[in-house]
Amino acid sequence: MAQAEDLGTLILRLNPYTNRRQNPIDADSRKMGEMDIYCGQSAAPGEDGKYSGSTKPGIRDIQLEVEGPYQHEWTFRGQPRRVGMAVRVRYRFPIKDKDGTVLYWADDYLLVGYEGSMGG
Repeated sequence: MAQAEDLGTLILRLNPYTNRRQNPIDADSRKMGEMDIYCGQSAAPGEDGKYSGSTKPGIRDIQLEVEGPYQHEWTFRGQPRRVGMAVRVRYRFPIKDKDGTVLYWADDYLLVGYEGSMGG
């Protein structure tokens, strides 16, 4: 499923928080790490980005909310867009100190809108 992997990789790379500093002026400030979408896992990945234990995370560990048919418009680049379904995906990312040690994890959400009329 190269297409699915490519889309997932693109979304993860576009995350505006990955590897950013919380305070861009202070070089010693905390740094944000890579996105982790497997919030259903009781343990977050380690320093190397890998999960420990025998249970490999998968699609069942992705926490999301779906709304649809969704009868709203979103404005994108100044133009109204009809969104037929919306999906809100929870993800987390580590906050690290200047040495790269994970201090804690922060949660946020990715909102995906499927443009169109839902076949109508």
